[in-house]
Amino acid sequence: MNEEIKIRKLTDFEGGEYLAEYTHLKGCMADGETKIEALQELEKAKESWLISAKEFNINHKEKIKYKRISVTFPETLLNQLDKALKEKLHISRSAFFNKVCIKV
Repeated sequence: MNEEIKIRKLTDFEGGEYLAEYTHLKGCMADGETKIEALQELEKAKESWLISAKEFNINHKEKIKYKRISVTFPETLLNQLDKALKEKLHISRSAFFNKVCIKV
């Protein structure tokens, strides 16, 4: 499996951290304060992505259609969520929403 990873510095508007993504797993991405943290979070996101793909019978070798959504939170709530996810669950925001959606 070709596991190309793209990593880039986010703009200040986007949060100023680093974003890492697996190019072959559409939508599998994570962020972190450093490149290393972003890559560590990406591995966790990959695990969640593959679990979700299996649960929904998605063949990750086939082209999958995704839609990006926008969710608005009060900044203080988002900061609290990010802190809790990082300190208690050790997962990215994307991985968290992925897990929540699977349980619904």
